[in-house]
Amino acid sequence: ATNVASSAAHADITDANHRLQVGDIVAWSKWSEELNDWVEHMGVLVSIQNEMKSNRIVSTSTVVPLDDNSKELTFFTFTLRLVSQTFKEK
Repeated sequence: ATNVASSAAHADITDANHRLQVGDIVAWSKWSEELNDWVEHMGVLVSIQNEMKSNRIVSTSTVVPLDDNSKELTFFTFTLRLVSQTFKEK
């Protein structure tokens, strides 16, 4: 029964994330004290990790920002917005 529940929960996460895939361009907002407003940032999704924590699936994603590819940032996957999908050749 655990596998069925886990699969169903994974499907829910996938749907909630608009089926984000590694290679997609994603966006997130960060508050700027200087501008007193939200500033949008974009990056390339490099990995998605789904882990069981306290009997729930927690999805985190690693993103390389477009404006500084020397670092990787980690976000809760549901906070990322899809900008451009990666299309894989068949």
